[in-house]
Amino acid sequence: MLSQFAHQSVYHALELWCLVEEWSDHQLAVCNRITDEMRLTILFLRATSFVA
Repeated sequence: MLSQFAHQSVYHALELWCLVEEWSDHQLAVCNRITDEMRLTILFLRATSFVA
């Protein structure tokens, strides 16, 4: 549960960083891909924590 919260906090911090930073389109695309992967990871962790 704690690790899930930590993952979510990191994800939200990264998402805010992506919004705040004035990056080039390429850098923004990379940042968005990372946040998408983190979102999927969080969803996966939630799903597996219910099963466990």
